[in-house]
Amino acid sequence: MFKSILTVAAVLSVAAPAMASKARLASLQNAAHLVDTQSIFDNPAKSYLMGDFATLEFGATSTASNGANTPENFTTNGGSAGAAVFYGENAEGGFVKSYGDAKVGFYMGRKSPFTTRVRSLLGFAGQENPIEFMYGFQAGDMKMAASFNYSKSDKKVAGGQQKQDAMGLRFGAVATNWDAALTFGLGSKATGNAASGFGLTAADADSEYKGTTGFKLNGGYWFENTYVFASYYQDGVELSGMTGAGGFAGVTDAKIEQSQYEIGVIDTIKADGMNFFYGVSYLGFTSDDKEDNAAVDAQFKAEQTMLPFVVGVEADAASWLVLRASVKQNVILGSNKTNGGDSLTNANNTTVALGAGMKFNKFMLDSTLAAGSVPATAGTGNINANDLMANASLTYLF
Repeated sequence: MFKSILTVAAVLSVAAPAMASKARLASLQNAAHLVDTQSIFDNPAKSYLMGDFATLEFGATSTASNGANTPENFTTNGGSAGAAVFYGENAEGGFVKSYGDAKVGFYMGRKSPFTTRVRSLLGFAGQENPIEFMYGFQAGDMKMAASFNYSKSDKKVAGGQQKQDAMGLRFGAVATNWDAALTFGLGSKATGNAASGFGLTAADADSEYKGTTGFKLNGGYWFENTYVFASYYQDGVELSGMTGAGGFAGVTDAKIEQSQYEIGVIDTIKADGMNFFYGVSYLGFTSDDKEDNAAVDAQFKAEQTMLPFVVGVEADAASWLVLRASVKQNVILGSNKTNGGDSLTNANNTTVALGAGMKFNKFMLDSTLAAGSVPATAGTGNINANDLMANASLTYLF
């Protein structure tokens, strides 16, 4: 046993760290019923379900992210290599601490999925050094919390001036058998363009990005061991000051809007040290340029429906080791229609995800196994020192 622990530790020391508790969620296909340190970004009141913690997520600090125009939660379901790049590594971390019945939290590095992806696709500066403050309180059996996030930067490099700012609010509540939350964008702006592969050129350096009203509503209800959940999300951006050159020829302004809804159910079976689950959801996604620019629609116009089925298990393999595995696939229904073309059946997207967590007293070291198909391009099935426990994170429970 001792030799086995040393072997795993040696592998961890040479493997490149990437995700953090995101690794746990990825290894379980980000199933809706899971509660993790990342859950506070969907519902800050879920901090009451975990106790006090400090968490570190390892990854690159770059704001550049190349991603496809896909639904926000489709990443770990084989959406595309680009989407997997976007949703994966990012250096971030923070803590949540109790003070009586209140909860106080501070987090650094957490970025908006829509803002990060669309700004990158269009060549604008992404969010840089974002921070988030959280406060929670109790009222009887109900726990409530709110958080505020903010990011601002101004690059004054000759020939590469770029400014950006973004901020938003989250509200959440958790009761005995239900939860509900609202995320609301308060503003997102960026000026100065560094060109991109999606139509804008260096001539568009004076163009402007302005986020439109974005929000997400989500919640769920527990019927004993069955969790029923639903969510609705929309976001958008207005582009102005473009020269009409390059791939966006003739386009001087655009208004891109996206929306997504999902409703589903997950059943769980729990025993000593084991949690098995299976479920299904129906998801719809639309994206469009409201100005009907053909060049913009070629990149952003899409309609997609899916019926993904998920099966997963998380179990204690030893007192110090937790193993995780899951599979997710669209079943029977589902279509994908881009830029007004014919509607096509969704491509093959079966995804197998594997992961592990190691317990060291109050520390938890989580990871994915790169030999699985998360991200989709890494699923070779081979296991070596670069694949085993390749993505790592560290959480401390107070």
